[in-house]
Amino acid sequence: MKTGRFMLILTVAASFAAMACDMYDDGVPAKSVRNEFKAMYPDARDVEWEREGRNWSVSFEIGRRPNEVDYEAYYDTSGNWIMTQNDVLLSDIPAAVKNYLASSEYGALPYADRDAEFYHTPTGDFYRIELSKDGREIEVDVAVDGKVTPAAYDRF
Repeated sequence: MKTGRFMLILTVAASFAAMACDMYDDGVPAKSVRNEFKAMYPDARDVEWEREGRNWSVSFEIGRRPNEVDYEAYYDTSGNWIMTQNDVLLSDIPAAVKNYLASSEYGALPYADRDAEFYHTPTGDFYRIELSKDGREIEVDVAVDGKVTPAAYDRF
């Protein structure tokens, strides 16, 4: 009888320990990957790792409700950071980006969504904005300073 209780307590304790750890959908990323992430985002909560092709993606939150922000970061298998992405309301996009869109060939096109994606990368930051054109959505990448950037980061 005591063995049964011990096993039950051990099972419950192991379950709580597993829930307290980061979630790994597709195995565990290398320690170098996890360490780089923790160094970059020490305040990250609700961390979930997933394999994306040859790379790792990690979804996480920073902040507390109602001001928390959801992020997704990407790392290669050596722990090198590739980029981080989060959604931003169109109303929060810098004036330089809005001015570029208004004065460019895209000026007459309506926004497809109420938000844009913000990409933070080693080579620069940019907004990816979806516009509607002839019944389909097109993506335009605009740097923070309002200059168009080539679409360098597509989903893996």
